[in-house]
Amino acid sequence: MNYLEINDDLFKYHDKGYHLVHCISADFKLGAGIAREFERRFNLREDLLYAFGSKWYLEYDEKLPGDAFLHGKKRIIDLITKTRYWHKPTLYSMRRALEKMKNGCEKYNIKKVAMPKIGCGLDKLDWLDVSTLIKDVFKDTQINIVVCYL
Repeated sequence: MNYLEINDDLFKYHDKGYHLVHCISADFKLGAGIAREFERRFNLREDLLYAFGSKWYLEYDEKLPGDAFLHGKKRIIDLITKTRYWHKPTLYSMRRALEKMKNGCEKYNIKKVAMPKIGCGLDKLDWLDVSTLIKDVFKDTQINIVVCYL
């Protein structure tokens, strides 16, 4: 793994062939924070509802958050880290989602990902804890990870 934190615009990495990563809730609201900007730019909710069905999130309450969804040609990876948009993720749900993302990256030969400081804006996780998780989960991969902040 190559890991870099840089003061830069996340979305310009999409033009450089990176998959962009962000966190969402299982209700697919995408209405606040950076998720809103991802939805505005890439129309992700439509893909999610098509893939999971419009009532999927109602059944998701019984399952633990900690999944990842790849938007194929759009090169976007959603980390599903909480059930409802008003909930907060845990380090456990973040780890599970990162592990699913790692498996997907290996399966589809994804070598470059860029992300904001995931889980640390409106979701209130501590960046030191999250960055430690990222480094631990991806330590044995050949994936280039760029974390962008402004």
